[in-house]
Amino acid sequence: DKQRIGMEQKWDEEYTRYWINNPWCQVCFGTAVAPAHIISRGSGGSDKSSNLLSLCLSCHQHQHNKGWAWVISRAPDLKDKIDGSRN
Repeated sequence: DKQRIGMEQKWDEEYTRYWINNPWCQVCFGTAVAPAHIISRGSGGSDKSSNLLSLCLSCHQHQHNKGWAWVISRAPDLKDKIDGSRN
């Protein structure tokens, strides 16, 4: 277990493996801070690689402010993965 914002956070093995294997932002190719969940864990999303995208802090903030459409506009090759997780 790890601590994250004062809450106990369990890191799934697949999540950890995804982070190790995808250290670069999949939008701008900067250094990723951690994989983002396409469907948040709070909304029932999992730590499976099909629900994760490596994003840098800036791109992750843009995603939260502008939505997944912003990510797709910058990296169209991620559309199928994002849409597949949300449907």
